[in-house]
Amino acid sequence: MARCGVLLAALSFLIVPAIGAQDLTVQTNLPGDGFVQRDASVELTLSRPLDRTREAVAVFIGETDFTGLFRASGQTLAFSPQVATLPAGESDLVVYHVSEEGAWSEVARETFRVEGTFGFRRRDVSPKLDVGVKAQLDEGQKPDEGFEPNTFQNVDATLDLGVEQIHAAFTLGLDATVLGVNHQENALRFRDRGEEAPKADLSSYKATFRSDVVGIEVGHVRAGRNSYLMNGFSARGATLSLTPGSRVDAEVGVTNGSSVVGWDDLVGLDDGDHRLMSASVGLEALSTPGALRVELSYMDGSKLPRSGFNQGQISDAEKSSGLGVRVQGQGLGRRLRFEAGFAESTFDNPEDPTLEQGQDLVAVREESRQARFVNGDLDLLKNLSLGANRRARLSVGIRHERVDPLYRSVGASVGADQLQNQYDVRADIAGIAVQASLSDSEDNLDRIASILTSNTERRSLTVGVPLPTIFRGENSAWLPALQYRLNRNHQFGEALPENGGFSADHVPDQENTTHSASAGWRFSKVDLSYKVDLSEQDNRQTGREQADFKGRVDAIAVGLKPHGTLSLNVDVSWEEAESIEREEIDHSRRYGVRANWRPFQRSTLAVSYSDTFKEDDAETREQGNTSFDVRWSSAVPGASGVNGQYFIRYARNESTRVDRVRDVADDRERWSVNAGLSFSLGGR
Repeated sequence: MARCGVLLAALSFLIVPAIGAQDLTVQTNLPGDGFVQRDASVELTLSRPLDRTREAVAVFIGETDFTGLFRASGQTLAFSPQVATLPAGESDLVVYHVSEEGAWSEVARETFRVEGTFGFRRRDVSPKLDVGVKAQLDEGQKPDEGFEPNTFQNVDATLDLGVEQIHAAFTLGLDATVLGVNHQENALRFRDRGEEAPKADLSSYKATFRSDVVGIEVGHVRAGRNSYLMNGFSARGATLSLTPGSRVDAEVGVTNGSSVVGWDDLVGLDDGDHRLMSASVGLEALSTPGALRVELSYMDGSKLPRSGFNQGQISDAEKSSGLGVRVQGQGLGRRLRFEAGFAESTFDNPEDPTLEQGQDLVAVREESRQARFVNGDLDLLKNLSLGANRRARLSVGIRHERVDPLYRSVGASVGADQLQNQYDVRADIAGIAVQASLSDSEDNLDRIASILTSNTERRSLTVGVPLPTIFRGENSAWLPALQYRLNRNHQFGEALPENGGFSADHVPDQENTTHSASAGWRFSKVDLSYKVDLSEQDNRQTGREQADFKGRVDAIAVGLKPHGTLSLNVDVSWEEAESIEREEIDHSRRYGVRANWRPFQRSTLAVSYSDTFKEDDAETREQGNTSFDVRWSSAVPGASGVNGQYFIRYARNESTRVDRVRDVADDRERWSVNAGLSFSLGGR
């Protein structure tokens, strides 16, 4: 009846000749994306004229009746912002047909959103507070030997704030994290400032501006795209990215030379001698995205020796600049994928009074060195049908990398003086997976006679045979999933260095081989596995030919899940280690039990127990260790709104050591009780 009263006040201009409600439709001038400005005009076009004496329409925006604000002209109803403005936010525009008998029928509904101040369409603010309390309630040990229990209560809080403002043309964002502690020694910058470190400190923040073409970030950013010059370097600074077209993009970044936290130097660019700059331009050379991409990079930067106040190390000022190029692409229907890169970096150690300490030092000569890499993968077979829903895949890969001696860039961690080549084969034939790899590396690429040249050869093979998947059937679950792995590494010196004080027995030469085989069964409530590892260390170094080792480890693991809330895991292992040189064999056995019970939806009782015993074959030495741990964790009752959690934990460890040759026996025990409480407020 209230709606009818409002309607009668508008009948003088909303009623025109018509037939009925069932054939009445309404079209609006609202835009396709549903966004309008607050002072926008809204027009409704009726599909037919209305009979003024028998029917009418009513217009609601949200819960408010706007009928009286629409003016009728023929079959058009128009809302003008001169009288009022549209409500901010998201609303439903609903048009009703009202019959002569007073029956209301909805004939149109459309959702639209009204832009806010300065054209912003939406603002999302998501603060989140995480508070944690960790305490050690008690601890003890035997023998006590003057032991004093260490009890403590640590409180830490993390405040995360995320703000996002969305405009029709761009988006603004801010993310910040503040860490707070109750004890000074746990402060974020305690290592640098000691007792002056604030207990509540700014851990990270980033302000962003994004549009279709431009992206700006200030705060904790990642800059650089070249792995040899500067690649994703994380520090405070600023970045500018441009995407003027679908095939061209660019990025410029300037950052602090090291990680910075705290309220000082918010942008991180206060010190020009401790700053890195990178720039890159990428081009999609072909019209097909990803077919061929070329990227050019430039880097220039310098670093000062920055160490924590309690670190006793010697650092040196550094600076470098460099150019790099990277090419990525694919072809042959994506069967071929490749990537290659090259960089040249000029590195220098400038004068550093901090290091020189008033002494005359020999100046380091500026060096320009190079680095390169090539990666390629080719699918020789790609989803080749073998019948019976079985497929075959075969791929080969190659990796090559060379980094010149003395290569250095202050913006990247690159191992200099290295040459590496690797060849891979990957196959999947009807479910049988095979991976093989062969790699070689060497150093001392300049072949300096007084430096030891080291070589490393690595060979690996992995074969997986999942019998339940291959032989699908009613009894296939009883078949095991098999796996075999072989790893062989050979590290050796190439020759005896000249004039370096080396003798033949200083040149390393050692080969390590490991064979691993496993079988696993999986049933609805039981998992079972057996694994055996065989290892051998063959020492071929002059004078140490007998310093070889052999080892074997057998392990059985059983997982049980008798109930949806209860799980139990048992593992047992035996190990044998033989020293050829000492003619000794050590034996060890271990068993462990872990149980988890969830009596309630968000509560867990976890119990673990393990026992390890070691002794030599002659029974002259033995060592044992037993550990027990029980932990109860649960949601805080009645605190679901703050996502509260608490835990209490008891841990105990006992160890024994016996040396019958030295007549030594030692038994020790240690236990502790810990508890914690955490809760979260807010968040998305």
